[in-house]
Amino acid sequence: MSQKDLEALAEKIKKHGLDDLTKLAPIGDLGYLNCISYYRGDYLRSEMIQNIMDAFDEQREKKGWTVNGGETCWRCTDHYYHCPELGLHWGIDSGD
Repeated sequence: MSQKDLEALAEKIKKHGLDDLTKLAPIGDLGYLNCISYYRGDYLRSEMIQNIMDAFDEQREKKGWTVNGGETCWRCTDHYYHCPELGLHWGIDSGD
């Protein structure tokens, strides 16, 4: 997600909050969640993304959102996920 996209998402959050993520849809590709610590000190690339995922975890079951995913790479260490209802994408690299 580009800096411009992150700023647009931050504006949506200012307007609607995180209580109902459907108001932010489509959210976009948040990238690799286990890499957000590389951006410490950058609210848009770390805390904001973590706050979105925390809200997603809280609302997912209640709202009945679907999560599709799969593994890639020859060792199956790259995991990609998609929530179509929110237009939300993210990945996890579980490689060692």
